[in-house]
Amino acid sequence: MDIQKKYLELLKKSLLNELYLENELRIFCLAEKELYKKGFLNFQQVDFEKLHHICRHFPEKIQALIKGREEGKLIKVNTPHLVYADTMIGRKRLNHIEYCLDTILKEEVPGDVIECGVWKGGVTIFMKAYLEVYQTKNRAVWIADSFEGVPKSTLAQDKYTDLSKEAYPGLAIPKEEVIRNFEKYEVPLENVKFLEGWFKDTLPHAPMEKLALLRLDGDLYESTMDVLQSLYHKLSTGGFVIIDDFRALPQCEEAVKDFRSEHAITEEIQMIDSEAAFWRKGN
Repeated sequence: MDIQKKYLELLKKSLLNELYLENELRIFCLAEKELYKKGFLNFQQVDFEKLHHICRHFPEKIQALIKGREEGKLIKVNTPHLVYADTMIGRKRLNHIEYCLDTILKEEVPGDVIECGVWKGGVTIFMKAYLEVYQTKNRAVWIADSFEGVPKSTLAQDKYTDLSKEAYPGLAIPKEEVIRNFEKYEVPLENVKFLEGWFKDTLPHAPMEKLALLRLDGDLYESTMDVLQSLYHKLSTGGFVIIDDFRALPQCEEAVKDFRSEHAITEEIQMIDSEAAFWRKGN
């Protein structure tokens, strides 16, 4: 493995917090009160032996956490889950993005790269770091996000799904935090371009000419359709479309299938893991 790949591998481990999963498990177990014992006058005290040897005492939980991080799925706990990573997409999807970028550079597919719906910015940090490592200065990394969470859709397809800031405040990450994360990983912001606002407002007039990679993480039917209608025509032949929530949310899959049917897109949809999917644009 060359030095560039070693760096990118370490970056993936850091973005996914794979290096410190046992600390996540400690937080979960403390939150679920699984690390307490009766102490003096029956006061609850932390069992520091269990806290220190957390993986030894909770082997099933650490394995579930490892598997969840591989697949981009959250561990099931009784308390509200917090993801102590800078991306929620999981190892398989992050590896696949590296594969896409490898292919784009090898085959010289023209265009920039974009993620629509970035959360803490982990995927775009990886994409920009990749381009820096391989000294690719002629491609911009676009970040499209409201930084206000997921909008409340007005469409019937999204009727029973409320992912808005009021319902899920943890999905609303300010732009300033995304910028701080770039700085934390010492990934330069040069040629990183922000499209701030709802997709329906920002993407129809987005100024990029061509795209080599289009990654969607909009969750809803409306958001997914907004992205595809605004940007798919800019995707170069051989470019990649990645749908993060393809099998996670039925309305996302419905939007993709409706768009493909409307535009007679027949390229095969391939699964990345149990939820995310992609296809390459043909001639």
